[in-house]
Amino acid sequence: MGRLKRCAKKNETRKAVNCIQRFVKKNNWTNLILMDVLHRHDLEQITYANMELEKYNRRIRKHMKVFENTEVIKFDLDRRGFIKHGELINAKRKELTAKRIAAA
Repeated sequence: MGRLKRCAKKNETRKAVNCIQRFVKKNNWTNLILMDVLHRHDLEQITYANMELEKYNRRIRKHMKVFENTEVIKFDLDRRGFIKHGELINAKRKELTAKRIAAA
């Protein structure tokens, strides 16, 4: 039972990337900006959730390279950009995000 649950969770990354890829293909006349999913600092580095986030970010960057209308914004995922709880970004990070989107 535990193995089945792990396999189902592993497929969620693949499903998400495939869904985004289909969306980008359907909307090829529109410029799209995608952002990395931010690391969960309220969890340990080696947790399953953070490992899946890293895998998702790698896959999305790899699969979006072929589309000219899509840009993936990569963020440095340091702890200083988050509030005390570690899950939400702080005002400084929000400002940086806005600037990067505007530059793209």
